[in-house]
Amino acid sequence: FQTRGKTFPSSEFEERFHWHSKSPIGDGLLGYDKTEEMKKDRSELKQQQKYTKFIHDYAVSLEGKIHTEPIVVKRTSSDRVEVAAKGKKTKKLQHGTKSGVKPKAVKKSQIIIEQNKKRKRGQRLTRETERLENIQEHVGATLDGINELYQFIATCTFSEQRLEARKLVLEICRYEWERSENSLWGAHLFSVVHDVVQEHRDDVIASTSLKSRLLKALRSMGFTQNACLLEQQLAAGSQPTSSSRVLTSQASSDKDGIGNSVAAKKDERLPSVRSCARFQLEHMGHLMKLERPLDADPRVTTFIPDQWQRDLMDCIDCDQSVLVSAPTSSGKTFVSYYCIRKVLERSDDDLVVYVSPTKALVNQVTATIYGRFGHKICPPGRTVCGVFTRDWRTNVDTCQVLVTVPQMFEILLISPSRQAWASRLKYVILDEIHCIGARGQEDDGSGEVWERILLLIRCPFLALSATIGNPQTFRTWLDTVVDMKTRQDGGPKNNVQLVVYSERSSQLDKYVYKPVAGLAEECFVPLHPCAVLSMQQLKSVGFARDFVMSAREILSLYDAMYEAAQKTGNLVCIDRLKSLSPDRVFDPRLIIKRRELKNYEKMIKIELEQWARLGMSAEVDGVLSSPWIGSVTHMALDSVKGDSWIDIVDDIPQLLRHLQDIDKLPVIVFCFDRNGCEYIVELVTEFLEEEEAKKRLATLGVRSQLERFEKKVEKGKKRLERERKREEKMKSTRKRSEEDIQEDSQKAGIVEFDEFDPRRCLELGCTFVNRSRVLSSQECRTLRSKSLRKSQQWVLRGLQRGIGCHHSGMNSKDKRVVERLFRQRTIQVVAATGTLALGIHMPCRTVVFAGDSPWLDELQYRQMSGRAGRRGFDSIGNVIFHGVTRRKISHLLTSDVPHLKANLTMSFTNVLRLIVYLNLSEDKELARRQTAMILNRSMMCAEKPEMQFVVQHFLLLAMDYLQREGLIDRAGSPVGLAGLITHLFYTDPANFALLSCFRQGVFHRILARQGVSCSAQSSQLPVRVLEEMMLVVSHLFNRLFVHPFVKKRHDASRRRTGSAIVLPSLPPPIADAFATYNAGLYSAVDTYLRVAGTNLVDTLCKLPLSHFDIIPTRSEAETGIEMALKETAFKPQYLVNCFTILSAQSVTLDDAMDLFQYLKRRIPVLEVEKTDQRGRPRFFNAFAYDFFKHGAVRNLEQWSGLQSSDIFHRLKDMSLVLKAIRRVLEELGPADDAVVRAFQVLSDTFTANFNKAYHIRKY
Repeated sequence: FQTRGKTFPSSEFEERFHWHSKSPIGDGLLGYDKTEEMKKDRSELKQQQKYTKFIHDYAVSLEGKIHTEPIVVKRTSSDRVEVAAKGKKTKKLQHGTKSGVKPKAVKKSQIIIEQNKKRKRGQRLTRETERLENIQEHVGATLDGINELYQFIATCTFSEQRLEARKLVLEICRYEWERSENSLWGAHLFSVVHDVVQEHRDDVIASTSLKSRLLKALRSMGFTQNACLLEQQLAAGSQPTSSSRVLTSQASSDKDGIGNSVAAKKDERLPSVRSCARFQLEHMGHLMKLERPLDADPRVTTFIPDQWQRDLMDCIDCDQSVLVSAPTSSGKTFVSYYCIRKVLERSDDDLVVYVSPTKALVNQVTATIYGRFGHKICPPGRTVCGVFTRDWRTNVDTCQVLVTVPQMFEILLISPSRQAWASRLKYVILDEIHCIGARGQEDDGSGEVWERILLLIRCPFLALSATIGNPQTFRTWLDTVVDMKTRQDGGPKNNVQLVVYSERSSQLDKYVYKPVAGLAEECFVPLHPCAVLSMQQLKSVGFARDFVMSAREILSLYDAMYEAAQKTGNLVCIDRLKSLSPDRVFDPRLIIKRRELKNYEKMIKIELEQWARLGMSAEVDGVLSSPWIGSVTHMALDSVKGDSWIDIVDDIPQLLRHLQDIDKLPVIVFCFDRNGCEYIVELVTEFLEEEEAKKRLATLGVRSQLERFEKKVEKGKKRLERERKREEKMKSTRKRSEEDIQEDSQKAGIVEFDEFDPRRCLELGCTFVNRSRVLSSQECRTLRSKSLRKSQQWVLRGLQRGIGCHHSGMNSKDKRVVERLFRQRTIQVVAATGTLALGIHMPCRTVVFAGDSPWLDELQYRQMSGRAGRRGFDSIGNVIFHGVTRRKISHLLTSDVPHLKANLTMSFTNVLRLIVYLNLSEDKELARRQTAMILNRSMMCAEKPEMQFVVQHFLLLAMDYLQREGLIDRAGSPVGLAGLITHLFYTDPANFALLSCFRQGVFHRILARQGVSCSAQSSQLPVRVLEEMMLVVSHLFNRLFVHPFVKKRHDASRRRTGSAIVLPSLPPPIADAFATYNAGLYSAVDTYLRVAGTNLVDTLCKLPLSHFDIIPTRSEAETGIEMALKETAFKPQYLVNCFTILSAQSVTLDDAMDLFQYLKRRIPVLEVEKTDQRGRPRFFNAFAYDFFKHGAVRNLEQWSGLQSSDIFHRLKDMSLVLKAIRRVLEELGPADDAVVRAFQVLSDTFTANFNKAYHIRKY
């Protein structure tokens, strides 16, 4: 290994095998059917059957049922033209027949088609009728019943059935209104009257009874004049327009609209005479209609799509690229499945790829595709859906719909052996495209991968997102990318279409939780968005682009402005506000629609911004401090002054109980700490268990036993604590059995999972389980025996009480169970981190932000709050802040969505990957075009054209270094260990450091120091050799820091843990090898920069605007200002522009080492020792090295500071890395070398320990 030519000859690199399994590439190409092999290997067949069963159950939880509508491959375009020509000819002959000549009879096939259409329509009508009858049987006078009827109306495609459902809503609302005059029922009654008149006008005219019911409803609400006008128009039979006064407002007692109170409670009885416009703004904001077409679209049979959805489908039908920005739950995902269906119906060979940012979303999309399209009959060797993630791969080459993550899709796009596969691509769906500019907690380096995917694909794409701050700018860059591809391929120009839709399907109400004694409603203080504004903010930046107010909040703002103008006596403002009165603006309207409300909101905002810009501080301060905006809200916000996290969480049980009392469940409680989520579940579970125990004792009439029970529980907890401390003092650790856990639970008085009776708990009200969807005892046992067999007790107890936990550190089965039960509305409370913010289908009615976090920014807030308000279930979503400061709430509500920013798409590893792709591709012209796109059309080059200069020189620098390291030859072809570097691209810079270790003979010296011959063939190597090799590998690939608290806790432990928390330091010879690698890298970069700078004197020594020469030539006189500039700016090396050096905003670069700080993310420097900002040393985590020594996962979970899920995935990654190193050494290294054999043993040993620890069978 010490000589490059001996072990790794500079032969041409060949990509022939998969690095993990050494199976030939291309074994899954078209025509390859693994069915027979799977029948022989029963274990693999069983694994596939389990996966299919999992996807089926997941699909049922998402879709409710498996669709069986057939997918038929349609005719090609030539066939359609031929059929159309025949149809025209037949029509011409029929119209041009002479007398006595019989026209041609209709074909039998056409008759059969028409009969089938009528039969299917009759079947759908029967199903809708039965569905409505089922709803009528169990629906009650509750909001849930009304919402269920509204959901039926939204999805029903038959006008007759929709009318029957609206009649039922009319009767329920009228009865409840006449009984209580509750404004909530009055709003629903007014809305349904409008819907019936607007959509079923002919039926109303024809039916005297229906017309009388509508008129009676209006009169009961106090709108007598409106009822008379409606009666006259129905008698005349005229069609109402937007300017007709069918339900217009009567003369109000206060013409300017200031007399009525806005903040009326839901149970307040309204006066008999009221303003129609104010009534709608105050009580009907969530029921205001969007501009939606009434006619059905033949392309959609399940519901009536909105106009923007129809425009999207038109773009897909024309094979156009589309960028979609629409809120969560607006229906943009439906269009992606329409795109998939179009590709499946086009042929059996076309391919569509669905790219999701996370593996959880991959599973969800896969299940949805299986549920909707899994019934398509494919030809032999083809399947409908395939999955490709790092830990699961199935049907990649043979599927028509591939669901993957961006990193894996990029591998396929730049793999030379996959060009034929990529040529089948017809559409690419990019979900959550805003991840291209990921920042903060989401910044995992995947942003540049998304960008490269957009540059590499050669087919139309559909990019979806709910949070794009600069959609027009992003679309402009995409247009330039598509335009260059079009010019490269010589095809017609096809611009990227931008669809921006800003309307939410449900209204968002915001509250601040303030625990007080009394009714539950009093604990939730309404939060007006303007309550967190300031005069300075309105004056400088105004309202944010997506600053949205509800109808009631708009009315409150208007009333506050009018009151402030009256107090200051500003007659000009009063006159302007009179013209903005709701009764004047909405006077000619039949009913206020969402579009009209938006226009009114815009007018009110402009007026308030104008006050602020004119310096009317008295009026603006009066508005912001007005009771209409929320002086009570200010008091609630000011009371939150950095409360401790424990105090905040301790209020969660009571907060959830209050939400249950006012019917605001289901709810997701967001907490950015994993341990905090688990603590919330345990705390709420204990709260409910203690509450149940008290109620049971009270109902049994043995109240005197309550104190004894509490003492018993307290004694049990103390006894458990003493036993826990006693066990910690034991020298040896032992794995606790299930009997031990059950015994401890019985000692503490904990109700066991199997002994729990959910129905009895419902009777006592000590649960958050939905009463209509409670789990039976049999279902509980099934869940525990299959999905929850290895779950912890706190998870099981929480699920039984209707509360679940969801974060990335949990077991995947536990998370799937929580998702399924929450979607089924069985459990109604979930404590989660940000894992649910990104596309997971778990809609709820309420979202709670428990405490503050640095990860809670404006992007996360919009993603999380978008979960509130289930489309088709809830017309109002609720957002509750608990323990969040006023300053943070102001930032969340008033900040714009962050703009998508460019990424640095180049690195040494990526340059090598492109070189491999260029040299080994069969279609080299296509590979050159794709490479040119990455180098010339990146987003950063589009934003800053001067970066093109940097990219070019970085490319030359990377190629120079790769040639120095023997990874490419002088012709630019990959040789030697190029395959290892490219396959381990995600470990950069560890892959280059590993190569340097091979070059310097590090592993040979380890073997020699332990007395192992370099030509040894024995499989029995000393343990010390393997441990030292594992130490080196851990320093390379296991660069995870130990949290100071974890290290302090481990050091303070009095007993021997048997685990190493801090990774031991490298021996001096190996540390010197790492330093030599870094020094060689520094030297290569420094040499290139000096040479390149010398050749760029002319361009670097001119001022950017005046083009004045800073350094004169030798023929010029060096006097005056020119000489002074030269003495100030001239340096022996030209690393940066001399004008930049003169600038006070830049640091002078004396040598290349300073420049490395700017390029450290792009240059593969491996730092052996790191320090924090204070100069304190930071230590690497030793979990992989420690696991290799003892193979005990339990010790890692207890002492490493990592979650169990993180440990599993990181250990699996290490196993894959070792396999890749082993395969490349077996392929390129000498078979008789001891290092090759040592890595074989190291990989086998680590994999065996991993499989044994997690009970994984070797297939």
